[in-house]
Amino acid sequence: MSFVGPGSSFISHRVITKLFVIIDILCVLTQSTGVTVLTNNDGAVDMNRVTLGRWILIGGLMAQVISFAFFVFIAIAFDLRSQKLVGERLKELRPLFTVFYISAFLIIGRSVYRTIGA
Repeated sequence: MSFVGPGSSFISHRVITKLFVIIDILCVLTQSTGVTVLTNNDGAVDMNRVTLGRWILIGGLMAQVISFAFFVFIAIAFDLRSQKLVGERLKELRPLFTVFYISAFLIIGRSVYRTIGA
């Protein structure tokens, strides 16, 4: 985003990095809280506690899928805007976009699988 210019995205590249790192940390903390509640049963199985832990875990996983999907949406919007703004100059970055899209597809697929399997 800094290479193309400030008009290429509706969110600053400095803000987007901080925002998504913070959101991802919160999602991981939520997931770990869910797992802690789920597994910390002091020897006796309390189904209410297991259910609560499972829902916290699923909530954290769903939040991660949604936030990453939003990140991918911002990346696609940036890609389309930057193509209009700089055209051929962006050609040298095309392999990076391709790898990003493949990685994003695999990450979202894994996250959806984890959410469904939880």
